[in-house]
Amino acid sequence: MWGSEIRSSLGTVARTGTAGDNEARGREKLLSRIVGYMLQNGSAAATLRELAKAAGSNNRMLLYYFGSTENLVKEALDAALLQYPSMKDLDRHISRLDIPLDERLRETWRAVCREENLPYLRLLFESVGLAVHQPERIPGLLRHFGHDWVTTATAALQNDGLAHGDANALAREIVALWRGLQLDLLATGDVDGVTAVHDRAAAAISLRAASLRAHQGAGADPLDAVHDDVADVGGARGVGQG
Repeated sequence: MWGSEIRSSLGTVARTGTAGDNEARGREKLLSRIVGYMLQNGSAAATLRELAKAAGSNNRMLLYYFGSTENLVKEALDAALLQYPSMKDLDRHISRLDIPLDERLRETWRAVCREENLPYLRLLFESVGLAVHQPERIPGLLRHFGHDWVTTATAALQNDGLAHGDANALAREIVALWRGLQLDLLATGDVDGVTAVHDRAAAAISLRAASLRAHQGAGADPLDAVHDDVADVGGARGVGQG
């Protein structure tokens, strides 16, 4: 009796497991098709009907697997990122401590601006524009866009010796630089020109970080470092103009 119950239970588990595997594969296949559609057509036209058509499915099945159009679009954005390893691994570049900050910034930017990443960047910025007006349309995207990279960069700069306040302020500046130049790149396609601007800014940021660390070590007011940097830049301009 006990043996037959175990065999029956195991058979049920096996069938359930097989059914679950098939369901997971079906879900993954649908998501893959939707990611391909959104990378090519964007997220503005991502209605449930259009997504179902692109996936070769129907509204009912998409809602069964993903719960809502909003969740589906969010998952598709997350899945799209996984197709671009150099974008997915950006944290690794900025977090390195074996090379100077300006080299880490240059390394990160070169990973971002690769031509193969442009479809993802187009989709990302279009989706952010939509989320600014309708945050509920892509849940969590604005938080990710506005905070995740800043948090990572702040931690990396703190590990590099900066106090939290200075690290956070500089991290926001770095991320703002990257975001702005990504838009510039999408608008102009001028990789060399945008990269040259980035590298000059990265060098200035690196110098300022070093100045902040030095003043912290000397126990000086960190604002003095900023004033010194401004004076240095002004002096350099004066020499260049002379």
